[in-house]
Amino acid sequence: LILTASSACCVQTAERLRALSDDTDVVEALGEASPGQLSKPYPEARCCAALDVPAAQSACVAPRVFDTTQAVAEALEGSEEAEAVMLVAGGAALEALLACLNSGLPAKERAKHMATGRLGGGDAVLLESPVLLRVVGETEDEERARPASELWGEALQRRQWRVIRHITGDGRRSWGEARSASPARQLGTASPAPASAQLPSATSVEW
Repeated sequence: LILTASSACCVQTAERLRALSDDTDVVEALGEASPGQLSKPYPEARCCAALDVPAAQSACVAPRVFDTTQAVAEALEGSEEAEAVMLVAGGAALEALLACLNSGLPAKERAKHMATGRLGGGDAVLLESPVLLRVVGETEDEERARPASELWGEALQRRQWRVIRHITGDGRRSWGEARSASPARQLGTASPAPASAQLPSATSVEW
């Protein structure tokens, strides 16, 4: 499932991703699968009003995040498979959602799986939800497999989503690379910034 904001740049990005992901001819040429065994085609994106940039007069972020989570669950109504979901939107909408989904990680996982910076143009973030139970029921007779919409509705209320990968659109270091490059620091101590990050002396004086 692919949901996109209605702005032209988001719609064009979703269309471009769909064009680049249509590799059925490559798979057939390589003989990796017969035509009948190919995975289902890359779906067309659906416009989602909840992903549009919040109105200037709205100062509350929480309703926008709630609207987005509800829109994802509703878009999966009738789907039996708990498929992956891609959201294509501007940084403001996605940063608000990411901050909520990623805020409750256990302390031991924060160093590796927490978002530690802003999103830039062209960035992509792969998230993994906490473990959910697909089959529920108190007794064997009551057991049932929950549909995708119900699973996603519960998952998007959790705050323990993990950042698995961050790809930047402008060549800057990803969150994971930035963490790997930074030396470990002890609480209460500070280390000087590397020379490459320090301001020139003239600028330092001005500031």
